[in-house]
Amino acid sequence: MRIVVLSTDDPHQRYLLHELERRFGLVGVILERNRAQVRRLWRRRRYRAWIYRKYHAARSRWTGRSRYRRAFFLPLIPEGTGWPETTLEVDWVNGRAAREAVARWQPDVTVVCGTGIIRRSLLAYTGLTINIHGGCLPEYKGNHCIFFAFYQSRFDQIGGTLHEVTRRLDSGPIFDLSRPSIYPHDDDETLYCRSVHLAMQRLFELLEGVRAGRQPSGVPQPPGGRVFRHRDRTPWLDLVLWIRRRLGLHRVPCIPEIRTGTPWSGNR
Repeated sequence: MRIVVLSTDDPHQRYLLHELERRFGLVGVILERNRAQVRRLWRRRRYRAWIYRKYHAARSRWTGRSRYRRAFFLPLIPEGTGWPETTLEVDWVNGRAAREAVARWQPDVTVVCGTGIIRRSLLAYTGLTINIHGGCLPEYKGNHCIFFAFYQSRFDQIGGTLHEVTRRLDSGPIFDLSRPSIYPHDDDETLYCRSVHLAMQRLFELLEGVRAGRQPSGVPQPPGGRVFRHRDRTPWLDLVLWIRRRLGLHRVPCIPEIRTGTPWSGNR
């Protein structure tokens, strides 16, 4: 089974690459770093999006969320582990260099985690393409989905989704939806890390099945849901949530069980 990964460079993606390489071997990795995504926004004069990407990077540092994510995922990787030898770093995941590399690698399965939207010109070469989405589809599409579910007290909509990548953002058939345990001390970052980690474990199980000859069948998504952008998570929303938590007005329930399965099965 030939596996390619399209990824950025956050700690959870480094963990994903390590585990995929260890368990299955990788024929190639396309690495689109976060800073490359931000530079591209500036070059395309998408200044509002650029400002919000800068804000969220600073917010993660100021609040300790980036430190928490590193502490969660990096200890799961042996010290000194670098990027796989087959890694190709690109400025844009849909650029010519990426397309030519993926066409040359001829993957059976391509795993996507954290990149920009994958265009049809690249999808033509990626085989079965699976995205790891931090959020519960179909209700929460796009970015910061676990934050918005947490902000809206939609605790039943906090989780991670494996779905097939199609031309429409986060709208492809769903292979698996998993919801982590939740505790009163949690915030959106702790729940994001547990959700994504759980979705990755489900991905490894799915890929084991593919290696054994079982092709996954996805469940089509019903219409509906909302697409959230980086600009939708404003400093005002972060401040409101912080005040509500401090005043005890935003209560987080205790849901200790982990729930996995297809989204409309009995296991919810």
